[in-house]
Amino acid sequence: MDKILNTLKYGSATVKRDLIITILSGLTAIGMLISAIITGQMLLFFVAIIFAFITISMVQTFRIHSMDEEVKQNFDDNSENLSGNKSLGKKKASKSTTNHAADNSSSIGKKGKKEKIDDNSSKDLEDNFADEIDSANENIDKEAYADNQSVHTEKVTKVLSIETAKNYNKKVIKKVVHKYKVKRDHRKVIVDNCKSLKISQTPAFAWIANKEFNLLLLESEPRHLTFPLYSLRNIRYMKKQPANPEIEYPAFESKNMISDMFGELLPDYVHSTVVGDVSAYKNLYCIGSDICFTNRSAGSLFDLLGVEFVVEDKVTTSNKVNVYFKDAYKANIMLRDNVIDANGYADKISTILDGMARSTISYNEFKDTLNLMIRNKLITQEFATHFMGVRDDLSSK
Repeated sequence: MDKILNTLKYGSATVKRDLIITILSGLTAIGMLISAIITGQMLLFFVAIIFAFITISMVQTFRIHSMDEEVKQNFDDNSENLSGNKSLGKKKASKSTTNHAADNSSSIGKKGKKEKIDDNSSKDLEDNFADEIDSANENIDKEAYADNQSVHTEKVTKVLSIETAKNYNKKVIKKVVHKYKVKRDHRKVIVDNCKSLKISQTPAFAWIANKEFNLLLLESEPRHLTFPLYSLRNIRYMKKQPANPEIEYPAFESKNMISDMFGELLPDYVHSTVVGDVSAYKNLYCIGSDICFTNRSAGSLFDLLGVEFVVEDKVTTSNKVNVYFKDAYKANIMLRDNVIDANGYADKISTILDGMARSTISYNEFKDTLNLMIRNKLITQEFATHFMGVRDDLSSK
């Protein structure tokens, strides 16, 4: 009821109109149904059904309009630069994702075991595609986050402070979880940034309820956001976003409930290997228009949403490799970014290779793709041999 009253008071003319029509249509449907029951006239019953369908349709229209209006309003009056809002650093130094990923990808033939490989283990992929990968990702970064380069030029969104974090003790968090009806099957995530909704470096609870994706942001005051599941169709990869680990995420600099609960979800930072270059970067995973999460939060997003992982670079858009290689390449990104572990990667690769073995691609293309995956350290020779056998068995039947 409060939401309806607030909409009538503060909503735009379009949203108000939709809400009024929805209410009138719903009341008419109820009135016709009651009349049909009293008088026994089937005509009134059919009229009630028609108005019920109209009401359902208007409810959907109202929800879409109200959501679009909120996002647009927040986007129009928000022009902060989130890469300039640096916060965190002296806490838990995140490991280089390149190291961990290369270790895991080399162990794909032995689930759960990780062998150490140096930082250059992923360079074979770049060698195969010349400079396509790096140049592609640099172009994506510039086009999608060009405004991040203008640091502190306009009003910025405040990040969660140490003082605010300390206010979230066990009792307060328990009360907040109860008040906002956070599902028991919720996930902990960190929203690194969202310009349109003015979110920056904020821990949150995420869950699914009533066909909606819910986010409860632990800001100076808790903020509950909901998004229809149909509006979240994929998770997008944003590589090498500018970062400053020395000053990002200040709320995690001291021990408190927030740092204890969400500390493991802080982003992994990648530092430049160029001598004299102190630049640092982080890889983000985004949903909706521009809600970007840390790489350590992405696993929960994939579990909750079950949507496609979208990577746009010269590898995924190349006609030199097939869809199976591209899927393995994307799975390897998830492994390197600690989105999935070695076992999860093995499962994904098994599914991809099994699908390729059962597909209609030629034997030569199947073999060439396996060899390309081996050269780029996406799979081991043992994996290739196993699925070559699967292909041979299927061909002999």
